[in-house]
Amino acid sequence: MANSELKLPPESIGSLKRPRYEPGKFISNKVLFVEQHYRILRLRHHNRYLHHWGVVCGLWVVPARDPARPWAVHVCPGYAIGCCGEEIEVLKSHTIDIRDYLWMRSRDYKGPACVGIRYVETLKRPVPSYQSICGCEETKYEPSR
Repeated sequence: MANSELKLPPESIGSLKRPRYEPGKFISNKVLFVEQHYRILRLRHHNRYLHHWGVVCGLWVVPARDPARPWAVHVCPGYAIGCCGEEIEVLKSHTIDIRDYLWMRSRDYKGPACVGIRYVETLKRPVPSYQSICGCEETKYEPSR
């Protein structure tokens, strides 16, 4: 059963489910998935309610100093906690042209421009996954998150 097929309860306070382990019982992939989900939500609750959300360090927004793009800014590497408790890490500097955003909003816009980031889980480098059911010795690889 793939992780996408597992249905989990909504993420709200007090609804965290934790599996019960018993001696001599096998642990299924569903139980491990629920345990992982529990641990992730506990960490997010800890981050959100104890530390609150916002920039922890870095993430400076500085002018790009590019004459061809006067509205461009650099977002420097850093670490933040999202509004739902997710850990957000920006590993390298990114350049953003704020004028593109302002033109989409209104040509008469004269207020301040803000740069925001959000948490997105992406598939990354492949890691070895479980052995195949057919019994062959071939190792399968799936992307990690």
